[in-house]
Amino acid sequence: MRLTAFTPTGNQINDTWEIISLDELYPKNVVHIYNRWGNLVYEHDSSKDGPYSDHRWDGTYNGEMLPVASYFYIIDLDPEQKKVTSGTVTIIKK
Repeated sequence: MRLTAFTPTGNQINDTWEIISLDELYPKNVVHIYNRWGNLVYEHDSSKDGPYSDHRWDGTYNGEMLPVASYFYIIDLDPEQKKVTSGTVTIIKK
């Protein structure tokens, strides 16, 4: 289950993009997030870098907070079996 929005405001509530049970169901997942121009702004390979749940996307790119917007994601759930899911996630500021 993916949450479709998060609020990276630094208040410790909903500050990262949580993907519930991703690592338990697909331990070799690879998460890619792109901006509206198709530029990669986040990538995490769970098989190399540890579980996504320990390295959730916090709405930044190169240490800078990204603007309020919707971002396109592609998640290789199981690269060996070519299982993929995609959609959008939105950064919201309260």
